[in-house]
Amino acid sequence: MLNANTTEIYSPVLSDPDYFNLQKNAAFLANKQIVMLDETSLNKHVADVVKKNNKAFFDYEVWKTDHPFTNKRVSLMKKVLWFLDKKVT
Repeated sequence: MLNANTTEIYSPVLSDPDYFNLQKNAAFLANKQIVMLDETSLNKHVADVVKKNNKAFFDYEVWKTDHPFTNKRVSLMKKVLWFLDKKVT
């Protein structure tokens, strides 16, 4: 992503938008353990659909930031480590 141009970044989404649609794939994600971190609550409707279908583990959090995650790197690392270390019962 670092050295990619916008065409390289967005062409997979434009060529197969359904693949990247979490709401349409909620049933496929039902048995996956998911942590969804967001910088805005505007995606809560997507999180609600995924959570409703999820049978494994789902955690949705909105983190206040002035820019998507630029000042939250340590918090993001801790959240990922927590997720990797947790035991699902």
